[in-house]
Amino acid sequence: AGTLLLVVFAAPALVAGQQTPAQSREPGLAVPPRPGVSSDNPLPLTLEQVIEMALANSNDLAVARFDTEIAGLDIVAAEGAYDPLLASFNFYDRQVAPVTSLIGGGANGKLTQTSASGNIGARGLTPWGGGRFEVDLRASRLTSDNLFTTFNPQYSSSLQGRYTQPLLRGFRFDQPRRQLAIARRRADLSDADLRLRATDVITNA
Repeated sequence: AGTLLLVVFAAPALVAGQQTPAQSREPGLAVPPRPGVSSDNPLPLTLEQVIEMALANSNDLAVARFDTEIAGLDIVAAEGAYDPLLASFNFYDRQVAPVTSLIGGGANGKLTQTSASGNIGARGLTPWGGGRFEVDLRASRLTSDNLFTTFNPQYSSSLQGRYTQPLLRGFRFDQPRRQLAIARRRADLSDADLRLRATDVITNA
C-alpha cells in the first residue's frame, strides 16, 4: 500500500515539472521590434501602388532598362555608316611677277594675278544594294591686271557625280547592313528581356 501511494503522489509532481518549461517559454514567443519599422502608423497601399513601387525599386529591372537603352544606341551607331561625309576645300593665291617686255601686258613693270578656288563634295553609302555615291562641285575665279586679257575676272565651275553599284558581292548583304541587322536583333532581345523581368517583378510583388 505504501508503494501505491508513492506513485500516486509522484505523478502530479512529474506533470507539474513538465509544464513548467512550457510556461516559461510562452513569454519568449513575442517578436522583438525591428529597427526603423513601426506598426503604429500603417500605410495602406493599393495593388497599383505596390506594383509601381516594386518596378521602381528593382535593381534587376534597372539593369535591363540600361541594356535596352544601350541596344538603342547601338542601332543609332550602326545607322551612322550611312551618314554622308561632307568635305570642302578652298584655295587662294596671289602672284606678282616683274614684266621685262613691252608686250608683257603688265602696267608699271609688274603683273598681278589672283586666283581663288574651292570645292564642296559629299560621299557615302546607300542602305540598299551596297552602292556608293560621290558628288563634287568645283568653282574658281581668276583675276589679272594683264592689259591683253579679254575676260577679267574669269570664272569656271564643274559638277561631277559618281555612283558605284556592286553586281554580285555585297549586293544583297554587306558589312554595314550586317552590323545594323545585329544591332536591331539585340534591341529586340533586350526589349523582350525587359518585359520578362518586369513580369517577374510584378508576380513577386
